[in-house]
Amino acid sequence: MRDHVLATLAAWAAQVGYTRIVDDGAVLIADEGGEIRFYGRRQDAGWALSKAERAEDETLLMVASDVTNIERYLIQHLGWGVRRRLGLSQIQLPYELDHVADGYRIDVVSDDWADLVDSATGQTVAGFRHVSVPYEAVSFSWYADVEPETLRTWLTDPRGGGRLQRFVGAQ
Repeated sequence: MRDHVLATLAAWAAQVGYTRIVDDGAVLIADEGGEIRFYGRRQDAGWALSKAERAEDETLLMVASDVTNIERYLIQHLGWGVRRRLGLSQIQLPYELDHVADGYRIDVVSDDWADLVDSATGQTVAGFRHVSVPYEAVSFSWYADVEPETLRTWLTDPRGGGRLQRFVGAQ
């Protein structure tokens, strides 16, 4: 992953007890004790993000041609812990197919895979593993075009910031 992406992700992750390790061609971001681990790796013409918990094997979470989309996903995921640490209400992003953000669509590729597609260009933004509802792809649609620094700002804003404001829950 790009050096500046690693540096900013490491600082963000450190707020909730995660550390960064580069190992065997993968970037590993792990919580204290290594119970939860995220791995970012180059894959074909893009990037893959996987997750492992405790003694489990890695599970692929998403793929994207642009590493910034991996960064956005991790910022959002770790952002819930940052909000909790700051005593802020959680942001409950939508997850149902009919709640995808304007300008995007979800293409369900298989029973366990869905692509988030930019409706204007027809380009796949990122692909996500899912179980029954492609909730990660739907949620991602709400911040897929937001600059990472802006997303961090939104996630530390008590009101949620930007388009995330409507999803801030009561404490």
